[in-house]
Amino acid sequence: MTAYDGWTTVAPSTGAIRGLMVLHVLSTVEDGAGMTTAAMQLATATAARGVCTEVTGPLRRGEKPCGRGSIHGEDLRVSPIMQGGGPAMHLASAVAVCRRVAAFARAAAGCQTPAVVHVHGVWMPVNIAASVASRWQRIAYVVSTHGMLLPEAMAKSRWRKRAVCATVVRRVLERAAAVHVTSEAERAAVVALAPRARTVLIPWGVAVPPRKPSFPMPDRVAGFLGRLLPIKGVDLLIDAWAAARPTGWRLRLVGADTEGHGMVLQHQIDRYGLR
Repeated sequence: MTAYDGWTTVAPSTGAIRGLMVLHVLSTVEDGAGMTTAAMQLATATAARGVCTEVTGPLRRGEKPCGRGSIHGEDLRVSPIMQGGGPAMHLASAVAVCRRVAAFARAAAGCQTPAVVHVHGVWMPVNIAASVASRWQRIAYVVSTHGMLLPEAMAKSRWRKRAVCATVVRRVLERAAAVHVTSEAERAAVVALAPRARTVLIPWGVAVPPRKPSFPMPDRVAGFLGRLLPIKGVDLLIDAWAAARPTGWRLRLVGADTEGHGMVLQHQIDRYGLR
């Protein structure tokens, strides 16, 4: 058994992935965020196969961390980096991530175990810090862009993102052991920015509930769950639903309306008479 900063790892069971440690670095480990949920599901699945896995990233004070209610066991750990307010919070979080990567590297070297840092996202200082720290510690790192380089995403805060891409992000992508994309469109966006990046196309898995809900459901229900932003394409879903109007089905749109786009969607629903 190997002690790692209060986290104890055990030998994986027969048939598991043996002798591997993975550190997932996120821009936030706040519970409920889409990227956080996807990364947490990946971490849980790999930990279940014996991979010593840690999830870390900033967490604003007062917020709840991801992974609540899940069975972490001895091969999965969530390590929030508490983030205060003020202009220096991103710098402090980046420094804390560098220290976490260094501790992770020391643990891997101590038990002579191959290690990988999996960076989720490209824009935040913690993403860049994790990539740079991995190179300092001579650990391979993988970047999942989570659609952040697609044209629709790049259109928001365009000039700031272009400046960061030109000075930092291209180098981070091209020096990564692999850049994880989930579609050909995402691969094309990565290659356009970083031609020498080694892309790997792997769709995200879907966690299927183990049993049917116990509460009665008189209608069949289709749903969207996520932030109500223009980039999410919910308007296209409403257009399709209005064209199909499937009998016996209801559509539920659930998510945070942080930019007022929900009112636009409500007007669209009213125009189609779908209320």
